[in-house]
Amino acid sequence: MKIHKVKLSNVRAYENAEIELSPSINLIVGENNSGKTTILRTLLFLQDRSSFTTQDIRINEETGGIILTFEGNINKYFNPVIANSIDNKTYLEITISNQGLITNGTDFNQNCIVNMEPRNFIYPFLSKRKVTQFNEGINLHNSNSVIGNFSNLYAKVDRITTDGLPAKNEYVKACRDIFGFQISSFPSNNGKKSVYIVDNFHHIPLELMGEGIVNILGLILDLCMAKDQLFLIEEPENDIHPKALKKLLNFILEKSKTNQFIITTHSNIVLKYLGSEELSKIFKVNMEFLDKIPTSSITEIDNSPESRREILEDLGYELFDFDIWDTWLILEESSAEVIIREFIIPNFVPGLKERLKTCSSDGVEKVPDRFFALHSLCLFFHLQKAFNQKIWVLVDAGEEETRIIDDLKNKYKSWNEDSFCQFKQHDFEKYYPEKFQAEVDKILKIPNKKDKRKAKKTLLDHVKNWYTENPDIAKEAFTKSADEVIEILKNIEKVVAKY
Repeated sequence: MKIHKVKLSNVRAYENAEIELSPSINLIVGENNSGKTTILRTLLFLQDRSSFTTQDIRINEETGGIILTFEGNINKYFNPVIANSIDNKTYLEITISNQGLITNGTDFNQNCIVNMEPRNFIYPFLSKRKVTQFNEGINLHNSNSVIGNFSNLYAKVDRITTDGLPAKNEYVKACRDIFGFQISSFPSNNGKKSVYIVDNFHHIPLELMGEGIVNILGLILDLCMAKDQLFLIEEPENDIHPKALKKLLNFILEKSKTNQFIITTHSNIVLKYLGSEELSKIFKVNMEFLDKIPTSSITEIDNSPESRREILEDLGYELFDFDIWDTWLILEESSAEVIIREFIIPNFVPGLKERLKTCSSDGVEKVPDRFFALHSLCLFFHLQKAFNQKIWVLVDAGEEETRIIDDLKNKYKSWNEDSFCQFKQHDFEKYYPEKFQAEVDKILKIPNKKDKRKAKKTLLDHVKNWYTENPDIAKEAFTKSADEVIEILKNIEKVVAKY
């Protein structure tokens, strides 16, 4: 079941508002206290009547109303009385006044949908979800209840770590991907606790971990269990390191194939990652004062690059690089990026000087993430067609590098295969002029990676000083030693010249 449309009348700051939702991801942005949370709370009413009360009626009005239109099997979740009324009208209308609350013309005094799995429809993650104490009681009620906070987190962890449960493997993988370790269940004096197990007799309890771990864990648990359900998430970026946040967002993207999400955010990271999904919609809430009364409006942001650029800039994202550079080259190591940017391009392919943006991934294992981030930005701006021939990935030779290039080709089949390529040498330093090769050979034999990296950095500085002091000699030397690199860049220049 999906919520297709939401219409509000005299609810808090909204006089009249109507939006049509995506069945996948919906993002709501806007300034503080503009009315973003109101959208979430009015939907939560389906499962929690306390989220919509007489206090939510707009100032100077006697009644407030919500109309929700649904798609899919409503009988799966709704109380039969409510389901029958929706069948007849194709929508649910909720009206509240000082006289009471009316649902599709009926004085219905129960939740429209229960807050117990698997009959719940909504998983709420609003800002006031933190708890000061976790319940150590492990029972069916605690593991299945959906209460909007984390007090029953221990029971949910204990359930999902049960051998044979289909969601267990996905949970373990998500924990390791996002946290780097698994949260398990362990006996306590009053039942069980959620812990990170160090060894047979030592563990670190969840309550000693940061708020960010708790926030992410609660969401991971529900994401692993959910299918055909609705997540109401308020500012998922809070208390979470950007690196962990990006991994969590990737998990949300995967789960959006079978669930609906409505997410409020102030984060350009959240907007870029989730807003790039094909079916995603972005809404902006604005608030102004009419006769001193706060009045909110919500509008859908269209898919034009200009509109999406404006909304991203509202969240503090600097688009300077994106505006200037219309061609990108993603490299594996910083030494290659520096030499290509500072010396080879200016001296051998000057046509790329003002058009090609080079960037280092700081290791081959980070190349896919670097490309994904840039690819997501293109999707967000709906510019993937314009950039299909203008982004290259160029890594060293080697088995791992070849595997990553093949994976990129398979994953991004709409992109030109020639965009993903490799050097013939495993180490870019082998393209340094002959006078440096004896030192290169010594460095490549260093067994310790940290020491090798430091030695490479020192050598790079020597090479830079040398070609700065001897530009003509250096140009002649690089013509011989880096002829393969120069040829690759010239081929890129030919492609770029067509646009």
